[in-house]
Amino acid sequence: MASTYTINKHFEQPANGDYVGTWNVPVNTDWSAIDSAFGNIQQFNVTGVGPVTIGVTNTAANPGAYPANTPSYVPLVMAISGAPTGNITLQFPAGVGGQWIIRNAISNAYTLTIAMSGGASSQLVPNGSTRSVYCDQATGFYFSDSQTTTAGSSGQVIYNSGGSLAGSSNLTFNGTNLIVGGSVTSSSGGFIFPDSSVQTTAVVNPAGSMTLFAATTAPSGWLECNGSAVSRTTYANLFTAIGTVFGTGDGSTTFNLPDMRGYFARGWDHGAGVDPGRTFGSTQQDALQEFTATWATRADAPVSGAISQAPSSASPTGTGSTATNVLNITIDPSLTARTATETRPKNVALMYIIKY
Repeated sequence: MASTYTINKHFEQPANGDYVGTWNVPVNTDWSAIDSAFGNIQQFNVTGVGPVTIGVTNTAANPGAYPANTPSYVPLVMAISGAPTGNITLQFPAGVGGQWIIRNAISNAYTLTIAMSGGASSQLVPNGSTRSVYCDQATGFYFSDSQTTTAGSSGQVIYNSGGSLAGSSNLTFNGTNLIVGGSVTSSSGGFIFPDSSVQTTAVVNPAGSMTLFAATTAPSGWLECNGSAVSRTTYANLFTAIGTVFGTGDGSTTFNLPDMRGYFARGWDHGAGVDPGRTFGSTQQDALQEFTATWATRADAPVSGAISQAPSSASPTGTGSTATNVLNITIDPSLTARTATETRPKNVALMYIIKY
């Protein structure tokens, strides 16, 4: 009577009366299979393309397969290596169940898929990863370390919320970008914020950060530095950062923003001695550095630069308050430079904004 074989590992089951005097043959074969299955790492070196089939006759086109009608003891751990010329499928026979650890050590970008012949479910093992998979003998393969959840909606990033999984419409992923608020699509990878700007690198502005903005309306998350009084609770982070340095508001529920309208920012002296005596956050009026000028009192004395003279006559007489025909001396910077009602450098008018 012919032997039968187990479904999953294909261990031989001799019929009654078989192997008289040679019973050790199937027993030793089966125990060797068990030992290899649990104590061996099977190396599959793939060089071609297409499926590598487990449990059929070994051929040149199918290296590493197990001969038919011998123990199909696919080892618990399998390492797939080599440089295939196309995508690879590690295909198990139909109806074989079990659990395995698969290591994808393929040296190029081609993919490795674990599948069962005729099964609807297959799994892609990412390059360079090691995954635990199981086959249910009916529909195919699944990841043993995967988790099924109904938390959140399509595209939402799942997070731990008090021990349970949850999702939020404020944190989604569209396959290219991590979207923080809103719903924006962009071809470049990065972070997309509610104002639709794409940041390809992480940029963090703490509350109280100030910057210039080339528009007349502050973007989301920012306020114009216009000195206005704002809520201490609505803008709690900003209030924690700057307090009442720029004004106490109503003294209880509001505080004032910096007022940068028409002002340049100057680095706080903080002991450097360049701008001594300044209080942090204080304003300073425009000023002209002090200068002096001298001139002769003769009518024919030469003058230059920002000084002009206009004698009332050729021969001034007298002294002090009784003098007549004196010289009119005028200091006028406009004779040599551009002048205005303030001292300033060349500039462009932009809006100062502050992060809240």
